Amino acid sequence: MGDQSANVQSAAKWLADNWHTVERPIIPRLSSAYGLSALETIDAMRIARSIVYPKKAPILNEQDRR
Repeated sequence: MGDQSANVQSAAKWLADNWHTVERPIIPRLSSAYGLSALETIDAMRIARSIVYPKKAPILNEQDRR
């Protein structure tokens, strides 16, 4: 199981590094390159997206807006 998780993390890092240039379709490419199931590939894509487009912390109150 640890191997699968490492593969998902490796695929996510590669995809994040190549986010804007990777050829489509992404799922077959990642699953064959890293030996992932479709679900694992989608998880890697989700992780990569969060790396490329990190969420900004929400503004909690009016004073923080200044």
